[in-house]
Amino acid sequence: MTMNIISFVRRIRGRIIFSRAILFSCGLIVTHSLLDSAVVAFLINYLTDTKGKQLNLRNATIIVNLQDGLSSVFAVTVTHLSMAYTGRFNMIVFCTSAYIIGLTLLWVTAWSSTEFSVYYVAVILIAFGKVGGDPLLRNFLRYQLEQKIRKQSTGTDREKEKGDDKYFKDIWFNIAWIVGGVIAITIKFDKYSWLKTFEVSALLMGGTYLFFYSGFMYYSYDTPIGSPLSIIYRVFKGAVWNLTSKYPNSTEKYYWNNYVQQHCRYKAKTGCFQLLPRVRFFNWLDKASVMRETPDLTFISERQERKKKLCSVKKVREVKRILTLTPFLLTFCAYSLVAASGNTYFIEQASNLNPHIGSNNYEISSSILFVLQSFTSIVIAGIFSFMELTKQSINIFRYGGAMVCSVVCCIAAWLVERYRLSLIKEEGALENPDKTISLSILVLTPQYFLLGLMEGLAEEGIENFFNNHVPKSMKKFDESFGQIVLATGKFLCVPLVLIFGNWIKKSCKHFSFR
Repeated sequence: MTMNIISFVRRIRGRIIFSRAILFSCGLIVTHSLLDSAVVAFLINYLTDTKGKQLNLRNATIIVNLQDGLSSVFAVTVTHLSMAYTGRFNMIVFCTSAYIIGLTLLWVTAWSSTEFSVYYVAVILIAFGKVGGDPLLRNFLRYQLEQKIRKQSTGTDREKEKGDDKYFKDIWFNIAWIVGGVIAITIKFDKYSWLKTFEVSALLMGGTYLFFYSGFMYYSYDTPIGSPLSIIYRVFKGAVWNLTSKYPNSTEKYYWNNYVQQHCRYKAKTGCFQLLPRVRFFNWLDKASVMRETPDLTFISERQERKKKLCSVKKVREVKRILTLTPFLLTFCAYSLVAASGNTYFIEQASNLNPHIGSNNYEISSSILFVLQSFTSIVIAGIFSFMELTKQSINIFRYGGAMVCSVVCCIAAWLVERYRLSLIKEEGALENPDKTISLSILVLTPQYFLLGLMEGLAEEGIENFFNNHVPKSMKKFDESFGQIVLATGKFLCVPLVLIFGNWIKKSCKHFSFR
């Protein structure tokens, strides 16, 4: 036991590194966390309170889910652009600028009776700007520490410490994120008007943005090296261009490009050869590597590849390996649906709960719920990462645990909602929408704790699952795959809200989880 503690202390002391680049980055991370926990997470309240004449709860829920889904889609797009073209620093600058403009537009909508279309523009800009925090700033900070470690470590040290690098590289990001949440609890934005909230938010983001930019001389800049999304695009483009071609009856008509040919193709019932793995509805992608019949196959294959109309068998198989994970993506829709509820219905539950606790009636901020969720997620993910629990059996446990947590979370929310609605009727809050009922806001603690537990188990578990099932060249796509899973569930919420709209009344005083 003593030896394990000593080993742990040595690892901590040898792996936690500080630099000026971290200092300039952490200010922007703190602000992202602060605004996520205190402002952006409560935009549904702004829609139903300030814009209540135009939007009921159902429409507000649709807008918030679209915003969250767009943010996940933007995370994939921005990651691709930063890896392939711009580099992380330039993309962070661009995203943060969009965030500031979005917050400024929200301030304009709160200040004057502008067209509601301005709010939609602000939502898109904020969804885009949020990506500048996580994953972009997280990956940017990892890269800064990678360069610092590379300068200080020998080759042997790098191999030895390779497994726990990710855990320690995220320590500063996680600390800054938690600090931002604590500040959100302290400031208590919910005490101020929306006009003041958006004004302060835009100024905070603008100030820390300038602070981040002023540290440009201390940063290490990554060189764009390409993105796995480019390969996926090329394969689909090549398959569409070759769509009229027939599957070859000889493997020689595939563009192998010195790729090993064993155990990578099969003979279909038609007598033609196709590539493994078999993916229902996507086997036509094999045509991306079928060479056009000409007298000089080698010449035409090289020319087609230069024009990005022909892909090697290796690339086609790599893309098909990713597509085999589609059923897994669909099974996690339930998880992402529950995660989406954290920014919509769960917040509305807190709208008329009692924020005072203790004999002194100390008032707490609703942001404490999101800070609890983030803290739980960070701790759980950190435990698994630090203990290097990344085996497939552990990942299966994480998926199962996340699904169980999502079910228990919904049950907890349903029980709270039943009790809350009964108190609303008993205490006459139906006739007086602004009345606060006696139920404490802390009654929502279990469901937000379960949300954090679910996220901590699932998100890195999804990435580990992806890495265990795809070739090395595609492993950089792991975070994007996780974002696609989240986006699927968030966008799926929209038709569900429309289909089951009768369950959701105009106000949180009437709706319930059924």
